[in-house]
Amino acid sequence: MAVQAGEEVEGVPTPTPTLSTIPPTQTPTPTPDPNEPTVTPTPLICRAVVQGTGGSGLNLRSEPGGTEIELLQEQDIVNLIAGSTPVQSGGTTWVQVRTAITRTEGWVSLDFLLIEDQSCLDEIQAP
Repeated sequence: MAVQAGEEVEGVPTPTPTLSTIPPTQTPTPTPDPNEPTVTPTPLICRAVVQGTGGSGLNLRSEPGGTEIELLQEQDIVNLIAGSTPVQSGGTTWVQVRTAITRTEGWVSLDFLLIEDQSCLDEIQAP
């Protein structure tokens, strides 16, 4: 007589067979075409114009509220440094910039900059 799955033979239950699961077939990963050009995003260059100084100019400083490096004049152009974090100090928001002509880097008060492209403010981190 044949023993069925789950029956006891001499007090020992026979194992019930289980179906093993077959692992799913992996989805193939597409191989990039080496002849296709790689898309490179165009970096956003954020420029600002010095304004509202009443002809006194704007001090470019070594650090927020620090030593004066250079005096920027009304209508001078500066580039905001992407990824820099504005700093609150002495009631002023300071941003890091690079002058367009001398390429000097330093900090200026945000109050005296005209930034036409407001998406540039996203390029620097909010204070």
